[in-house]
Amino acid sequence: MKNRIYLLLIVLILSGVSCDVKDKAVITIDDIEVTKTEFEKAFHRSRFASMEEGREAFLDSYIYTKLILKEAENMGLDKDPEFLNEIQSFWEKALLKLVLSKKSDELAALVDISDRQVRGYYQKNKEKLFVGRKLAEVYDQIKWFIIQEEQSSVMEEWAESLKKKAKIKIDHSRLGVKK
Repeated sequence: MKNRIYLLLIVLILSGVSCDVKDKAVITIDDIEVTKTEFEKAFHRSRFASMEEGREAFLDSYIYTKLILKEAENMGLDKDPEFLNEIQSFWEKALLKLVLSKKSDELAALVDISDRQVRGYYQKNKEKLFVGRKLAEVYDQIKWFIIQEEQSSVMEEWAESLKKKAKIKIDHSRLGVKK
């Protein structure tokens, strides 16, 4: 029984040690520690990744960047209201782009265009948009256009549904906007 407890303790200790091993710093700049993983991610996102001797050039650039950013923090610029507004704006735009992309992909799967719709669009617009061109020549173009319109319409409906669910109050007079 004691042997099993010792064995269990040894297994727990060894598994705890292996789980606790973290990526060690490969670059130390004052109190900034950079792991190999962090460096590699930054390198592969950089313009240097495609260059033959890009790693060495990137290393210098990376160190200078870290030093300059550290100096900006020392100057208190990381707490500057203008900087924080820029961060907020960037965050909102990035998040908006991500949610619209995901929702667009999700809703695009719901859009199905029939041959009848394509033929109808062609018949309706052949005298204005497709003069002298046969349906077979413009079929894919028309289908793509209709898909884009349908996806846009579905996205607008989704956005409207969000608006209907939300509780929105607007002080039009203080905004200087007419109702």
